[in-house]
Amino acid sequence: MQRNNIGWKILSLFLALIIVAGVIVGVVFWDRGNIVFNPIEQEQPADEEEQQGEEDDGGAPVTNEDGEEVASNTPVAMPMAMTFRSARSLDGVEAAYDSVTLKATVEPINATDKRLDWSVSFVNPSDAWATGKTVTDYVTVTPSSDGADTATVQCLQDFGAKIKVTAASRAYSDKKADCTIDFAKRIEDISFSFQPSSGGSAVVANANDETMSIPTWNCSLTLTPSITYSDFTVEDTFAEEYTIVEGEGAETMYAALAEIGGTAATIALSTPIPFVGSSSSYPMESGFMDNASASESGGPYYYGERPELFNDMFAWLRDNSTSPLFAFEFELTGTYSSVSGSIDILFDAGSYVIAVSGVSLNQSSIIV
Repeated sequence: MQRNNIGWKILSLFLALIIVAGVIVGVVFWDRGNIVFNPIEQEQPADEEEQQGEEDDGGAPVTNEDGEEVASNTPVAMPMAMTFRSARSLDGVEAAYDSVTLKATVEPINATDKRLDWSVSFVNPSDAWATGKTVTDYVTVTPSSDGADTATVQCLQDFGAKIKVTAASRAYSDKKADCTIDFAKRIEDISFSFQPSSGGSAVVANANDETMSIPTWNCSLTLTPSITYSDFTVEDTFAEEYTIVEGEGAETMYAALAEIGGTAATIALSTPIPFVGSSSSYPMESGFMDNASASESGGPYYYGERPELFNDMFAWLRDNSTSPLFAFEFELTGTYSSVSGSIDILFDAGSYVIAVSGVSLNQSSIIV
């Protein structure tokens, strides 16, 4: 009888240990989708940190669900979500996207088989944008080795449906964690339509153009931008700012006129000429020359008052038609990205009319 009691005690103790072990494993694998992701605590030499910062400045930042930037080339904890941003410029040149290296820690730390399998997939394969597309054409995940606990996530191009990265235990496939991958909306291209008040066809310029030609300087313009956006899963809005400023050619012209003793005309703008929002115009009594003045006794005079005082300036402009007096500047600023640029404004040389400054005869009287 005593032996039976001892046997029951041993059996009860054994069962209790099994139950406790099961609870511990269940609690460990329940956290964050059953795979726990922790950051690697490691110090970098000062020169490495500085170099890393320089690399980050040139790439396309990636942010986590809290809006914090995720460092590239350094293993980090797998967040619940990440958003990729494009560093591609408007000139069509492809720029590299930052890659993100994720670190997974499988618990318990003494698990017999800690190998992981990494994969990417569309969150909703039936999404209209995702249908018929291959997810790895847009996002890839590459483990550092077979079964490794680190893997590199790389964005290849814009995408318009949510993607997820999954790390799953190879031994226990139901133990896994997901990270949602998004792409922030960005401006892919911009063109500008300028309708001169003088009539005729609108002048269309692309954001990548260095110059645009306006038929005449004696007009005002109505601006209508046309913006093309990338595919995206995260919406963004852009504050638009458009202005016309004095161009580099103005100072060149002033210097040239001073050398030949010409009229010291000025086209200096007291403030940049703004377009307020899209599809809006700015009025100018004499078009682009509204701010032009020429000095003479009793002056300065504006073009509408004494056009002949501008002859020296117009003669120079006709001979230097590729020297821009004005420039169109644009800046569109969003939460995740922004674009800006400048386009020089050129005018048809024939629009610079040399005004008649006077009439005289070769003699004042005739005797018949």
